[in-house]
Amino acid sequence: MKKIAFIIITLFNVITLAAQSVPKVPCTGCAGYGGMNTMAGFMPCMMCGGTGYMTDPNYLNQQAYERGRQMGEKMRKEAEERANNDPVQLLADGMKAIADGDDTKAYKKLNESFNLGGNKLALFLIAAMNELGMGTDVDKSCAQNLYKFGANNMGEENCKQALKRISKYGYWEANSTNRQGFRNIIINHIVNVQSITNAAVSNVFGGSSLENNSSSSYGSSSRKCSSCGGTGECSGCGGKKRYWQEVGQYTGHSTEKLIDCPICRGTGRCGTCHGSGCL
Repeated sequence: MKKIAFIIITLFNVITLAAQSVPKVPCTGCAGYGGMNTMAGFMPCMMCGGTGYMTDPNYLNQQAYERGRQMGEKMRKEAEERANNDPVQLLADGMKAIADGDDTKAYKKLNESFNLGGNKLALFLIAAMNELGMGTDVDKSCAQNLYKFGANNMGEENCKQALKRISKYGYWEANSTNRQGFRNIIINHIVNVQSITNAAVSNVFGGSSLENNSSSSYGSSSRKCSSCGGTGECSGCGGKKRYWQEVGQYTGHSTEKLIDCPICRGTGRCGTCHGSGCL
């Protein structure tokens, strides 16, 4: 019995201390009196239970904000995790990274796309990047082996065309002109909102050179981000990253707090185009 009593007293003390740590303000229902006298006697206030005090509304607002922020962050991480495990999304991210000039990121995303889902287009793009030295060292032997695997084991049309090209013309020279030509092909397909199918670009990648594949429309208004209008700034804060928010509306006293914009999470960048202003 003594042990049980000790546990009960300990729990009571913990709960009491926790309650004391919550900021209190005079009850707005009874003005801090705890209730009112009536003909039937003293009637405790239903809002404060007769204590005369209530939890500070600003504290409750802040708690609600923090819970919302934590929930939003959790949802963002879950969405990011799903995207990182989706071969199709990884392929799209890899192609966009090529268009943006981030070859290291592109090579990583495309490898993840192939390893997770056996995406054959991702395999072809990995092989081409090995041939051209984009995001990795030039390795023509590796490129040819990947082309062969894609052509013979997966029926990938671009890989078949690449093998014919190598047999007829040899490997592409790994220079800046050919790398930009390859990048422009990817850009053109993104700009035109086309999905590259097995044979969609085989007539291009089967050629001996990539020099004539120019793209002048990648930064044009035809692909301007509709979310930010091409500014690259967050539509919620206008790129300011933070703004003042009223948090004292429940007490009748104006109280403002400088918070990070919940839309861009304080980055100031558009979440759709990641600050580039274009898609």
